[in-house]
Amino acid sequence: MDNISFTSNIKPITLDKFSRGVQRFGRDVYADYPWTYPNSVKASHAYTDWISDCTMLGITDGEKVFMLHLDPKNKVNSNTYYLQQYMLNNINFRSKKLNALLVGSKPTRKSLELYHKIQTTLEKCHIPYSELKNGKGPINVAYSASRDRWYISGLKIDSLIKNGYSSRDVLANTFEKVKISEFDQII
Repeated sequence: MDNISFTSNIKPITLDKFSRGVQRFGRDVYADYPWTYPNSVKASHAYTDWISDCTMLGITDGEKVFMLHLDPKNKVNSNTYYLQQYMLNNINFRSKKLNALLVGSKPTRKSLELYHKIQTTLEKCHIPYSELKNGKGPINVAYSASRDRWYISGLKIDSLIKNGYSSRDVLANTFEKVKISEFDQII
């Protein structure tokens, strides 16, 4: 337990690097369609892709990540009580080591409602989180506990990286809102 960093790194990467990286992870740690909370993943590493109007929540303790990819159009995700109960069954909310990343949403009613629901849950449970809100195009996210690192990719990110933008500028130019927790850093 002494080697847990408590600071997660957030790193934008190219689509090619993302693809090669998640191939090593395997399909059993992929938060997959139909993008509901029963399709979540809890493992030492996980990934999902094509986050557009959906909301991705990843909560980590530095050893494992609990990753949700939630579609706002799927009625299963609209019930706050069941969603919170599912989260309570999969996460030790009393742990002082929890840290989260919230990604996604679009400026539509259902999408913003779902995003806000997850955001409110994090705040009620006092879980520090970073957020990357309203991305320009679909976004892919992966987490690796061995490096305590979030990997973010997408077409816009790919283009900005290839044009020499810094990681911080890549995120600022890809998302409408970038809020980095005091427990995270962009690398």
